Amino acid sequence: VETKVISVTKIEEKNWNEDWEKTLEPVIISDDLVISPTSKADDLVNYKYLIKINPQMSFGTGYHATTRLASMLLTDTVKQNEKWVDAGTGTGVLAILASKLGAESVFAFDIDEWSVRNTIENVELNSVENITVSQSDLNTLQLEEYDGIVANIFANILIENMNKFSSSIKDNGILICTGILKYDKLKVLDAANNEGFELLEELAEDEWIAYKFRKSK
Repeated sequence: VETKVISVTKIEEKNWNEDWEKTLEPVIISDDLVISPTSKADDLVNYKYLIKINPQMSFGTGYHATTRLASMLLTDTVKQNEKWVDAGTGTGVLAILASKLGAESVFAFDIDEWSVRNTIENVELNSVENITVSQSDLNTLQLEEYDGIVANIFANILIENMNKFSSSIKDNGILICTGILKYDKLKVLDAANNEGFELLEELAEDEWIAYKFRKSK
């Protein structure tokens, strides 16, 4: 079969991620908290908690409902000198927020290498020095004991690891979990109740649910 070239178009080289980032606006979570791309953070100094991110196109930027829900629950929860875990950290936003809220230390991990690299970059951008970042799999990771865990992970993974969460949280400690579609909310709630968690608060946005539990003695 004979072929021939009809036309050739030269595509200009571009930094597509940079162009995409320019379209992003700061995400206002509350009167005190805003998440912003670095390119637009300079005008947001009036917020008590400003989290700057250098977003990658594959990962969360604060626009997803689950990040907003978890951020709202964290803001009313983290206390001074507590030790926290951010499970499935993504961009590191929740770990950075826990640090800014006064946590003594935060262990942030994700199974995805790119997420880990982006989290490390964002931790440095926000000048927080008490966050340890690791590429780890929740299913095989051995956790120490913490005051609280925030997990923005799919419902089935939350359910599979509810016993691990319970074993890794101090009595009266807190588990904040999201990544839960409303169709799965009762399954997650049942799994948490079976592992000794008491429901303190539930938030919802669109089809997404976030829970805040306390571990009973």
